[in-house]
Amino acid sequence: MCFAIIQAVFEHTYPEERRDRMDVLVMLLVSLLPGLCHAALTKNVALGASAVQSSTYSSYGMANGAVDGNRDADEMLCTRTSLQNHPWWRVDLKNVYQIRRIIITNGGLETSGAEIRIGNGLTNNGNNNQLVAVVWSVPPGGTRTCDFRPTEGRYVNIFLRGMNRALSLCEVEVFAEYDPTCVPGNLALGANAVQSSIKVGRIAQKAVDGSRDTRHESCTFTNFGRPSWWRVDLKKAYNIRKGCSTSGHS
Repeated sequence: MCFAIIQAVFEHTYPEERRDRMDVLVMLLVSLLPGLCHAALTKNVALGASAVQSSTYSSYGMANGAVDGNRDADEMLCTRTSLQNHPWWRVDLKNVYQIRRIIITNGGLETSGAEIRIGNGLTNNGNNNQLVAVVWSVPPGGTRTCDFRPTEGRYVNIFLRGMNRALSLCEVEVFAEYDPTCVPGNLALGANAVQSSIKVGRIAQKAVDGSRDTRHESCTFTNFGRPSWWRVDLKKAYNIRKGCSTSGHS
């Protein structure tokens, strides 16, 4: 769930209350406008891209075997490095993406502990780029999906730490966020809302009823006290790009 939270910023001074400073929240309408977008994913941006690896076991273990669109665990179609210390594999996506998901299909070797690293640099062959996930317990021919926070990068590395190990991959699929399609309309309209307190029937729901009428009875209003807050539950997660609120009188 995704919550839009608005903190009270109105402060008042009341002589009859020994000039104590108190916060009060008055809100008429919260509009989460068409700038609210739900992020979507690209197709597999690694498909057919250029790939390299630390070594190649034989002619049928080439690095591009992991970006050919085939998850078949046939060793003739998968990558495989020679037995070595800290083997790695890397794909060059040619463009910088906000990468959010990677799906790995293991070859015929044990690859527990393989690190997924994403970034734009090639220091240490790209193995110093940001670590986003570690893959554990993938059986030969098995597939694992790794989801993580969007991470910017052109290069994706699979890095296997350890002495005298070999890395075999049947497929590496890379998915990134693209310019999302915005959902039309005010997504807060009619949603469930709550607030820190209620004064004289001025309930939180009045800020998401679609009315911008500034009369008191049309607005939310909290009791005096600190802190004052209001919250709406959008029920789904969104990338919020724009929101606006109309204040009542306070």
